[in-house]
Amino acid sequence: LPVSRAGVKRTPGGEIVVRNSPRHTRRRSNIACLALAALLGAVALTACGGPGDDAPGGTVTAAPIPTARTWTSTATPARPAPPSATPAVEPSAATEPEPEPTEASADIGPESFGAEVASLVGEIEGLVEIVVALPDGTILTELNSGEPIEAASLYKLAIMVEVYVERETGELAFDDEIVLDGNYFAEEDSVFGESDVDSAVSIETLVYSMITLSSNVAATALLDRVGNENVNLTMQSLGLAATEIRWSPAGSPDEPILDETEPVDDEPTEEPPEQPTVEEEPTEEEGGAQPARALLGQPARLSLLDPRADAALNVTTAADMAALYVMLLNGQVVSAAVSQEMLALLMEQQINDRLPAYLPQDTIVAHKTGNLDGLVHDAGAIYAPAGPIVVVVLTEDVEESQANDLIARIGRLAYDTSP
Repeated sequence: LPVSRAGVKRTPGGEIVVRNSPRHTRRRSNIACLALAALLGAVALTACGGPGDDAPGGTVTAAPIPTARTWTSTATPARPAPPSATPAVEPSAATEPEPEPTEASADIGPESFGAEVASLVGEIEGLVEIVVALPDGTILTELNSGEPIEAASLYKLAIMVEVYVERETGELAFDDEIVLDGNYFAEEDSVFGESDVDSAVSIETLVYSMITLSSNVAATALLDRVGNENVNLTMQSLGLAATEIRWSPAGSPDEPILDETEPVDDEPTEEPPEQPTVEEEPTEEEGGAQPARALLGQPARLSLLDPRADAALNVTTAADMAALYVMLLNGQVVSAAVSQEMLALLMEQQINDRLPAYLPQDTIVAHKTGNLDGLVHDAGAIYAPAGPIVVVVLTEDVEESQANDLIARIGRLAYDTSP
């Protein structure tokens, strides 16, 4: 069982057990004290003292356990490992960054959190989207949060939600099997290989592989089963209208599955129409809400009208991803029990080179990463000493090791923040 601190263990049910280990030192009475005890009796004995407070049988008071450490999942037991699963990272993912010392740093107040994040982002070239929020929806900081961006493997979160929805409505069962068609293997995969073509794999194993190992084969098989239109409708019903899967494995036999790893031709074939002028948001003095980037002491950023996002097969925003995790933490996706089950699955994530990289080793993080050429993402909930905190960092055109380090540093700042 994982030990979160000396003498404290968590049971499978989530209970906290404190073991009071007696100390093995006793205070020794010296010769002078014994002589004095013989002459003066009980009064002298009282003056010299008996066994000390640290003698065996003394009471040890356990320090309070932070809320994040006592979070209890109602999820089902761990799922079976997928066939031929190996420790892996997503295609094009960088080696995990060298962890920094994880000694607790001084608590960061919410007032200074935004400035701390801004100082990290200030030297970064490329698009960075950030949302850091509390479970009650309070946003500690955000940056470019509504900018559509290519989702990379974050689209698998949307498929996960739809699979659980259909399980609850009886449209599928986790022990149902899907035969892995050869057409599902268009992309590189870390879990399933050529030997798995035409094999039957349970939906439960496919969901596990898709989330914890980011299997592209598993995602394609599940998307073929549930359909991208259903996924998109479910995202819209949750208010996540910017999250969209724009492709489907169920094309004609002559239509291959679109390969998300193929480069996008950003050069237009004809002169694009002139874009309408985007008006800047009003400032507080003008009666409007202050733009998020201005809150960080940086100029407000206008929409990129990003041609890469326009042409992407899967898109999302940092705001949508943060909203999804807030709903999961509040038990609002399908049901409280199902939300907990999805969070428990996300806690089994095995690609941990971003949000968890600079956190103490026993920190619980429920998260999902995304990688494509020029894209490095991570979105999740960190169970910090002060309670769960949602952290979403999406990057485009940021050097990969730099993006990993940025995400890890923001994760550590969030962990150290006291709301």
